[in-house]
Amino acid sequence: MYICLMDDHIAMNRCISIAKNSGGWNNPNPKVGSIVVHNNRIIGEGFHYKYGSDHAEVMALKSIRKEDENYIKDSILYVNLEPCSHFGKTPPCADLIIKKGIKKVIIGSIDPNPKISGAGIRKLKLAGVKVSVGINEIECQELNKRFFKSIIHGLPYIVLKWAESTDKFIDGKRNSKNVKPYKISSSSAQPIVHSWRSQEEAILVGIKTFIKDKPQLNVRYSSGPNPKKILWIPNHREADKKIIEMASKDNWIIWETSFGESIQKSLKKHLNNCLFRSILIEGGADTINLFFELSIWDECRIIRNKITLNNGVEAPFLPKNNIFRESYCIDNDEVFKYLRK
Repeated sequence: MYICLMDDHIAMNRCISIAKNSGGWNNPNPKVGSIVVHNNRIIGEGFHYKYGSDHAEVMALKSIRKEDENYIKDSILYVNLEPCSHFGKTPPCADLIIKKGIKKVIIGSIDPNPKISGAGIRKLKLAGVKVSVGINEIECQELNKRFFKSIIHGLPYIVLKWAESTDKFIDGKRNSKNVKPYKISSSSAQPIVHSWRSQEEAILVGIKTFIKDKPQLNVRYSSGPNPKKILWIPNHREADKKIIEMASKDNWIIWETSFGESIQKSLKKHLNNCLFRSILIEGGADTINLFFELSIWDECRIIRNKITLNNGVEAPFLPKNNIFRESYCIDNDEVFKYLRK
């Protein structure tokens, strides 16, 4: 490899850039990229592609060509997240770095996982490796905001998403002749929506959406892993038993409220008990509004099309405790992204 670098910040940005190549297959592990640099030249790079596969540092070291192997001991290893120090699905990365004789490691962010958090750095330092931490730290933490939130707070990162007409309806009025959901967003938006799905571990809809729309919730118009499907049933009714049986046979995860339990308490309990790093909430309006009501959300993505419906199902109401992040156009749609304050 003959990519030349200028400083540590550029090198760390390269780690972040290649880490994104995992495309969701890394879940529930964080996105990690690593490069090995000798005299401002990248001689090896790699990223953690899939859960259970080699970590980024291992991939970077394996990628080094035979003619460059003599440079390893005089090289710097960059990685956006602290190297692991324990045996999991794979051996500790810190051990391999030490074994290869690398004398300097530059890390973007400390791993918040209690199994690691500082232990990888300590192991490297005890072996005589010079370690620097905090290069582009904000960008590195942003890259793995799902991982950081779930580890630190014990809750998944929540992304709310819906498509609405220009007069803010998410579905038109249905009757016996028109029972299918209105297709609001353009076909040009489908690939990006499905790519959003591939980035999250799970996707959740309420029972009304499940019954009326029969959603597939897969990534057929994009690439990457299909998320796990969650069916949220806020009210326990006898009539829901057949629906639950049908959903369970199709590998849906059922979240329902027990008798005598409040809807709010039930949802919080399920979120606390789940092991997902992130969940995409795709509807319907009542479900999304519940997340807003409880302030259980991190991002909101709205696709607004130019069509006008005049009546139907009103779109969720975005609360004022938000920060506008960005907007862009796709065909006849405009995408808006917001963060919770």
